[in-house]
Amino acid sequence: IENYTADIDYSIEHLESSGANPYLPRKQWKAILRDHALSDMFEGTTIAKTAPSKPVMDQTNWRRAWRAASEAIICAFPHRRGELDRYENHIQRLFESHIESTHSNIIRYDRAVRTIIGNRKDLLYDDYDR
Repeated sequence: IENYTADIDYSIEHLESSGANPYLPRKQWKAILRDHALSDMFEGTTIAKTAPSKPVMDQTNWRRAWRAASEAIICAFPHRRGELDRYENHIQRLFESHIESTHSNIIRYDRAVRTIIGNRKDLLYDDYDR
């Protein structure tokens, strides 16, 4: 993180010129490189590049937003792939094991987890059982 934030604009230009990066607005790249990504990136909106922003209200929208966010994070921090994949699987299992009318609670749970992790640097996304 320190390497990226030392010159964040240069870091974004470097990632954008790599050709392997997903498309994201500069503001969202800054959030990722400052390690604020998942707490900031899809508070209420999806970030899939081809879809207009819309509320994350169901499993499909959540997964689309999560995949876009995690793809960008993995581009910058490849070592986090396992952590992000395990968290996605955890949330997907919650969606699959609960009736659709309770999915809004799962989305609120995810939002709370992302907020806590965004504020605490000693937790990872796969620490959901702590």
